[in-house]
Amino acid sequence: MVGLHGSFLVSPTTFTCAFWEDDELDQFVHIERVEPADYNLGRLWEIDQLVESVEAGTTDFAVALEELHKVSESPSNYSLLTNYGAWFLTGLGFALLLSPNLFDTLTAGIVSLLIFMVVRQSSSCPAWRPVTTIVGAMTSGFIASGMATIGLPINPPLVILSSIIIFIPIQSGSTPLMAFVALTAGLLFSNAFLPAQKSL
Repeated sequence: MVGLHGSFLVSPTTFTCAFWEDDELDQFVHIERVEPADYNLGRLWEIDQLVESVEAGTTDFAVALEELHKVSESPSNYSLLTNYGAWFLTGLGFALLLSPNLFDTLTAGIVSLLIFMVVRQSSSCPAWRPVTTIVGAMTSGFIASGMATIGLPINPPLVILSSIIIFIPIQSGSTPLMAFVALTAGLLFSNAFLPAQKSL
């Protein structure tokens, strides 16, 4: 339709796009850096729907280009309260997967909320955006270490990792999955060998 061929590579922090007309060796390559925790899956879905409608021929290319500008400039799909809840549940849920300690899970959830406040404040100042992850990790480290120092029974490294896991897209998806698989496998194998153990 446009007369271009394309190849795309998506990593947790970059989009790499390569375009060419006839000769695959004569490519235009564009690499776009994405800040950790900056993926907006709702907006990506809208763009995907737009691309599919152009590909199917139901939307004209010029109209799709205008719609793309509208999508990119539209406000967030989620309310502030929803974002607070998502950050809280991400930290809390990750800690819960890795530790049965109630203090670890609650502390990770609360620290995640504080880090979201830091991220939200930094979004209004573009100069702070590159150091947001560093400031978030330092905030998490100071709070977790301070709470452990005053005697709360928490595991500071676990709380820190759980509260900043949203900045690590690969880890946030794969580690809970690996932990779940390991837990499930452990339960299955322990239940499978239980009758044999009883018979001994």
